[in-house]
Amino acid sequence: MSRNWHAELLSQLKIKIMKKKLILALLLIIPTLIFSQNINKNSLNDYFNQLESNNKWMGSVTISSNKKIIYEKSIGFSDIDEKTKNSKNTKYRIGSISKMFTAVLILKAIEENKIQLNENIETFFKEATFSKNVTIKHLLSHQSGIGNFLAYEIFNDWKIEKKSESEMLKIISNSGKDFEPGSNVKYSNSNYYILSLILEKLYNKDFSQIVKEKLIIPLKLKNTYVDKVSSFKENETRSYYFKNQQWVRDSETNMSIALGSGNVISTTSDLNLFLFALFTEKIINSKSIAQMKTFDKKLGLGLMDLSFKNIDIIGHTGGIDCFSSICSYISSKNAIITICSNANNTNNKLIFEALMKGLNNEPIEFQIENVIKVTSAELDKFLGTYKSEQVPFKLIFTKSKDILQMQATGQPIVDIEYKGGNEFIYQKRNMIFNFNLGEKKLNVKMGQREATFVKE
Repeated sequence: MSRNWHAELLSQLKIKIMKKKLILALLLIIPTLIFSQNINKNSLNDYFNQLESNNKWMGSVTISSNKKIIYEKSIGFSDIDEKTKNSKNTKYRIGSISKMFTAVLILKAIEENKIQLNENIETFFKEATFSKNVTIKHLLSHQSGIGNFLAYEIFNDWKIEKKSESEMLKIISNSGKDFEPGSNVKYSNSNYYILSLILEKLYNKDFSQIVKEKLIIPLKLKNTYVDKVSSFKENETRSYYFKNQQWVRDSETNMSIALGSGNVISTTSDLNLFLFALFTEKIINSKSIAQMKTFDKKLGLGLMDLSFKNIDIIGHTGGIDCFSSICSYISSKNAIITICSNANNTNNKLIFEALMKGLNNEPIEFQIENVIKVTSAELDKFLGTYKSEQVPFKLIFTKSKDILQMQATGQPIVDIEYKGGNEFIYQKRNMIFNFNLGEKKLNVKMGQREATFVKE
């Protein structure tokens, strides 16, 4: 009797445990199922098909919820000459999204007591003119005042060349100081190049090896790595700009220049895994995450406040050559949206808004910016070179038949579209050009930023 009673009791306990496990599993699955059922996949597919057929965009997108992919789409070519199509396995240069990796590694080093957030960087760069009174936090939050080497006037003359650490530190020193450390906020790639060097000194290892050991292997990011020079590997994509009604391959920045600030290669799905791990405390603790999310002028410690339309969104954007990307976490939806593009003749913000509508099961309308045909003769009055005291480059306007073209100093020539009157638009960067022909001036608006140019 005793044995039967014990056997029956054990059997009942096993059944109860199995029921609890089943209920828990269902609770974890149900939210993802709800998202999967509600997301407007057909409308999103139609939207991306329209983008592709109108030569507006090439790239990949992934939407995840609770670590599960609920929508992914790739369009266009990773290599036009080889006719290789973009796919979910296509690897993109993610530009400044790399800064999230660098910031997380620095905060992880702080948790390991290898460094302090308010430690002065003169410890690491005693001879450098830029290091005085600059702390680790100043670098992470873009409050160092160190000039952005991308704005250095001859950057485009050498961006395809391999640069050593000493050469880059000299270039950063020559970029000057914009303000005293801690007195303002201004985005600068120099900050994160310096942070990557600090990581190498802390761990006595190459930056790429640190990323691999601390992030890639533990998080199982199978298609993510750091590029040190610019050697294209399997499934990597080239980038393109739109000129004369066709895609033209862009030159590639040497990745030695972008160390820590823009030299990570990844896929949209890997980036979603990374962001999920970050915000579920799989990499750093809650205190460190809270520090990352302390924003000043939309900039945190390796994060950006990407909120719009009263929706809280955090993550980072990226751009290098003609690659552009967005990696974002929408807390109210417990969803992650990542966009990686290698050719863009529209604005990634419009792509993001479409994905948000799809996530909310809202209708998505494909709209082409209203542009007007103009004759070659009518374009003559807009031709010329314009300079500004507000930015370190000139804008040169030429034409190709009935298309106005614009070239910023050292950048490729791009087509801009006529909107009527004296106004043109470059949709990729959401740039509006308004010519004042009488005063020989040009007003350029890009989002919230604005600059006035004068004709030479």
